[in-house]
Amino acid sequence: MNKPKENCLMLSDRIVGYCSGLPLALEVLGSLLNGRKKPQWESLIHTLEEKPEKKIYEILKISYDALQDDEKTGFLDIACFFVGKDIDYASKVIGNGNFCPIFSIKVLIDMSLIRIEFNKLRMHNLIQEMGKEIVRQESPKVGKRSRLWSPDDVLKYSQKTQQ
Repeated sequence: MNKPKENCLMLSDRIVGYCSGLPLALEVLGSLLNGRKKPQWESLIHTLEEKPEKKIYEILKISYDALQDDEKTGFLDIACFFVGKDIDYASKVIGNGNFCPIFSIKVLIDMSLIRIEFNKLRMHNLIQEMGKEIVRQESPKVGKRSRLWSPDDVLKYSQKTQQ
């Protein structure tokens, strides 16, 4: 296993802290920094600290973009509706019956996007928020998005369609 050079140890501690225990973010940033010199590490840390929410989103979205369409569908369904739910129940509902979600769930586990604990689907809160943000970016209009999970948004949409 590679480890940072001695002159980058303190910087690597800052990177680890920034990733808040998220293995996927560590992996992406680690591969980005591997073989780079100290000034490049400092530059990346500065960028991360300037706009942390945007940068972590971009880092995490790299893994989402690498997914196949069925896997993206499963990921967004889990992020919006099924975190904390029983995997057996979720696997019957995910994807609306258009594909077999078991394979997609396995891919999401392998990519560290989700995990299973006590037969429940789990997801790091930063990854879940990234999934919801992907849906929000589909349209500024709530009713044009592929998923509605917020009770407020559902209420607004249902009131608007009844008018």
